[in-house]
Amino acid sequence: VADVDLTEEEKRPMRSFASHASACAMRRASPEAITASSSCLPMYLRILRDLPEELHLDGDRATAAFRIVQEALTNVQKHARAKLVRIVIEVREDSLHLRVRDDGVGMDARARRFKSHGLLGMKHRVMAFGGSLQISSAPGGGTELHAQLLLADAAAPDEEDETA
Repeated sequence: VADVDLTEEEKRPMRSFASHASACAMRRASPEAITASSSCLPMYLRILRDLPEELHLDGDRATAAFRIVQEALTNVQKHARAKLVRIVIEVREDSLHLRVRDDGVGMDARARRFKSHGLLGMKHRVMAFGGSLQISSAPGGGTELHAQLLLADAAAPDEEDETA
């Protein structure tokens, strides 16, 4: 659990989430790791999952993907007042795409400026893998987070020169 100013009651779901996700599932970013995340959310929240049958990522990317989805679900729980969340994970060409969409109250543009620890953490995680993070939302219209991570590290400039 991140060291932030939360009450014990607010920390409990995050601890539950972490305890349900095994290290093995996190390394593989398996559907089981994502499925475990729903056990810590309120019973009134319905989660739909669109996940690949198999997903093989290196340990760092798997952990980043897991933590991004974890933070997105934590934000839904804390702020959205949503009844439905949809998680979509897919591989397209050379990228992993993570989408988390809720039907909650939405957020205004000022809140999307990556000033909170959670949003900053997600942004740093995607940037570490040459990716991008977009958040679209409108008050009363829910929120959608789209994170893209490259599946392979970009070649360093010296390596590109040697192969040319």
